[in-house]
Amino acid sequence: MPKGKLTVAQRLTSYANELGDGVLTTDGSVLYCNACNTSVTAETKSHVEQHLQTEKHMQKVQKRKRQKQPLISPTVTPTSSATENTKQFHYDLTEALLMSDIPLWKLQNLAFKNFLSKYIPHHDIPNELVLRKKYVPILYQRTIQRIRETICDKNVYLIVDETTDGTNQHLCNVLIGPLSQDKFIPPMLLDCVVLDSTNSSTISQSINNALMLLWPSSVYYDRVFLLLTDSAPYMIKAGAGLSVLYPKMIYVTCLLNAIHRVAEVVRSSYVEVDDLFATVKQLFSKAPSRRRAFLDSTSLKTLPPSPSSGRWGTWIEAACFFQEHHAKLKRFVMELDENTPTIQRAKSALRKPNIAADLAAICTNFKPLVDAIAQLEEQGLRLTNAVDIVTTLNHSLEYGGRVTASASQKMSYVLSKNPGWSRIMSLARVLSGVSADLPYNISPTVTNCFNFAPITSFGAERSFSEFKYFFRSNGTSFTHEHLMQHMVVLFNNKRFSQN
Repeated sequence: MPKGKLTVAQRLTSYANELGDGVLTTDGSVLYCNACNTSVTAETKSHVEQHLQTEKHMQKVQKRKRQKQPLISPTVTPTSSATENTKQFHYDLTEALLMSDIPLWKLQNLAFKNFLSKYIPHHDIPNELVLRKKYVPILYQRTIQRIRETICDKNVYLIVDETTDGTNQHLCNVLIGPLSQDKFIPPMLLDCVVLDSTNSSTISQSINNALMLLWPSSVYYDRVFLLLTDSAPYMIKAGAGLSVLYPKMIYVTCLLNAIHRVAEVVRSSYVEVDDLFATVKQLFSKAPSRRRAFLDSTSLKTLPPSPSSGRWGTWIEAACFFQEHHAKLKRFVMELDENTPTIQRAKSALRKPNIAADLAAICTNFKPLVDAIAQLEEQGLRLTNAVDIVTTLNHSLEYGGRVTASASQKMSYVLSKNPGWSRIMSLARVLSGVSADLPYNISPTVTNCFNFAPITSFGAERSFSEFKYFFRSNGTSFTHEHLMQHMVVLFNNKRFSQN
């Protein structure tokens, strides 16, 4: 009978035994040259022979022979225990690197590799491809199993958010956590999906696929009680569609996003203050001597802050800083004798008659926005306390002048457009004992599991910030699968190690 086709592992093993002469090794998926410290293309036997005949390889082999120390004891055939020991070393090395935020490709750094070889002489340092292809998937599967064990038979909440990496790929993170009546359990990263396009269909599919990963035999549609996203139109459309598939699910858009939109109304109402921030930022940009002079003359420990559009509430925080130190800042700028356009613009901005009054009005009327953001960013809030923070903020904006009225109107508008806000408020009233009217499809027996239910998607926002080296423009060697596995392992094992 004709011979059957060899598997990849069998083919690589035959190449290593026939051609390697002790130099080639394989883990079953990659052929590795120990002399050259690199993986070898092994699609055909001729590819391997070409590598062995290169001048670089032959020089490395000769150098390896010269450095080899004579053995006192006779050669011992590797045993299964030695093989298992090597596998365990590779697994532990992979885990240690990922848990330490050290990219696997750092193993190719000669200084790092020599250090490991010097102090771990009993093990060959593997190629990064071996770890990525064989051991990262094992870590990933164990992480997913640990998520399943944490969820067990509990009802769950989902947090979904989307961002882009350094190559403008759209990434969707799906986080999940069990709802508990006793404490808040932080969300775990269940899946990270690279999207071809960002729309309601791709978001919905990502959520469904993530839950199929959690429950491979059958998705428990009636155990998904809460979904949190940002307020992007495609997210709202996806949430509305999923509410049909998951009958008990309350869909809420992030309340931090709502407050941020109110803060943007405040910013757009004070154009002169916004212009002041921009000119002061330019004043100290690329001017180290001017920065030192400002700190010395004002006795302040920090420069005037520059608001960031990506950080909630920083514009109002900057206004409070400028209001508190307005006199010092103005005196410093007015004493500058350089006649540059930047300095002239800063002086002009500080001379405007309404600047001081506007800064005072912002701090007086809108500092509660910053306080509410800081409180809602804290994990572990009871649902009743979180709802109280939002409702108290809403009431505080009802009194004031024209800008306060605009902010109050915006706050009322974004809350009214939040799909599940009214149901969340009903739950909070029931949990606090004020009311007995439960939201639709929520039974009294499961009400207490909402005690620590989150109303912000801050966990998802934070998850992206932990993977900066994945999002660099030169990090394009990751396949979609490897990216997902790395992120799930790294994010969750940090969470598990903290518990």
